[in-house]
Amino acid sequence: MAIIVAEETASFYPANLIKVIGTRQHLDTIAKNLYGLLRELDEAEIQYIYSEAFPLDGIGIGIMNRLEKAAGFRRIKAER
Repeated sequence: MAIIVAEETASFYPANLIKVIGTRQHLDTIAKNLYGLLRELDEAEIQYIYSEAFPLDGIGIGIMNRLEKAAGFRRIKAER
């Protein structure tokens, strides 16, 4: 299992395989790193990949679109 997270929230997760993709202040960096990170996890044969959600405006729309495609359009809604 892997969890794709922003730098700001990485310490919130107890998982063994945390992948920090960038900072929420620079969504362009997250967008740039996303495809490579998904390929890396696929090559490592990681079966379950979770990701934080990102803002649904500007480049965040593209980030979420790529994540949803990679997930086969399956979402888990977080409980608060």
